[in-house]
Amino acid sequence: MVDDRGESDLEYFTARPSVDARVRLPIDGEFPPGVLEPGRVAFVHVFLASRDPVTNAPGTRARAIFYSDIDGGSA
Repeated sequence: MVDDRGESDLEYFTARPSVDARVRLPIDGEFPPGVLEPGRVAFVHVFLASRDPVTNAPGTRARAIFYSDIDGGSA
């Protein structure tokens, strides 16, 4: 299921201390022009690679872009 609440990754992982991954739609302005393929539905998989060992605050995050392979570009 795609997360479409509009929270930043920092807000999302801070509010959910036991979660280390999410799938969401791209955030406006997140990627430079030309990175996302026009006309295709993109999903961003965000993986939380580390948390602060003392405070459990979110640390390093990694992102990957995936596209819908359904004809017409809808998911």
